[in-house]
Amino acid sequence: MPERHRCVSFRPLALSLLLAACPLLGLSCTADVSRSEGAVVTDRTTFDFTVNADRELFELKDLDFFGTVGPYAIYEVTGDEPVLDGPRVRFDSQAGALVMLCGAAGYFSGDGGGAVTMKLYGGEEGDKELTQTRVEAITIEDGCSDADDQFGERVPSEEPSGSASVAYTADEEIRITVDGSPPVGSLLLLRLVSVDIAERDHNNAQTVPRICCDGEYCTLASAE
Repeated sequence: MPERHRCVSFRPLALSLLLAACPLLGLSCTADVSRSEGAVVTDRTTFDFTVNADRELFELKDLDFFGTVGPYAIYEVTGDEPVLDGPRVRFDSQAGALVMLCGAAGYFSGDGGGAVTMKLYGGEEGDKELTQTRVEAITIEDGCSDADDQFGERVPSEEPSGSASVAYTADEEIRITVDGSPPVGSLLLLRLVSVDIAERDHNNAQTVPRICCDGEYCTLASAE
């Protein structure tokens, strides 16, 4: 019998109250990420959405963070145009490198809904599509989804045939969008994104367990 995890919503107000109470408790507390000085800039290229510090680099629009189960981060849809606006990344890359978007093959909806398209963007203004994946709607009665990994090229392969790989410095914004208007209250799943990897099997979805949700609890499916 797999362990059952209740998905409990996280609200930024709880963090604000905790930080405000720290001086009263004689503690020194700081938030993992501050946006007060403008956009976050990092030289990291891979982000794990089950890790607090990674997740907080992304600003949510029409989404709330709902919880984590195993390798999955769960987001609740709260509006018509779900977006995760990520940090500005600056790093040295190589022509021919790959990007990666890892989530699940389905999203959970109690109110119907059709397939949606999850897209990873990069580029200087965060408007260059790097890769995308089709995510099917799964009703609560069906209840389970496989993991899914999608890859794309880091840069277009435009060098003359036979030329050596070209190193370059990337400076761009990353963001994740969900096209197709999943119903409000639906649960979307994310695991990892990377904007600069060398190997296509960096993270193999076939080794990741399925996730099952019934509207209140989410669990990892037992290995067959």
